[in-house]
Amino acid sequence: MSKQIKNNEDLFEFAKLLSYQTDFNEVLRLIAHQSTQFLKADLALIEMVNPDTRETVKTIFKDGKYNEMEEYRSIHINIGGWIINYKKPFYSKNIHTDKRFLKGQFNDVSLQSVIGVPLVVEGIIIGALILLYNNRSEFVNKKDRKSVV
Repeated sequence: MSKQIKNNEDLFEFAKLLSYQTDFNEVLRLIAHQSTQFLKADLALIEMVNPDTRETVKTIFKDGKYNEMEEYRSIHINIGGWIINYKKPFYSKNIHTDKRFLKGQFNDVSLQSVIGVPLVVEGIIIGALILLYNNRSEFVNKKDRKSVV
């Protein structure tokens, strides 16, 4: 069986699983967890924002935790903010040297590469999905990146 067929089957099974969920928080937890599985990320964050004020309502991590993880605060504030502000996907092989941010902005973050997309419902941004990678060698390949970005 080809890798593409296997991936499509996995996505179909995931879609079926989501269709049975009635708890929104569980849907978000599943999306964060499965995103790390499908795209081989080390960590996933889902930042939910109030569409009117753009203030963060909740940040959900891969394991379903809803509290701030201090180490990743700069990620969800700055990268999540960038995604929401510019209303487009974000991609960086190395956030520590990314020219879009101040030098040293992510010194507290051990992870290196980031990919993120806005979460949009009926044309309104309600949050961002952010995937983080320890190093570039594990970063998603161009083909996988195109399916996200």
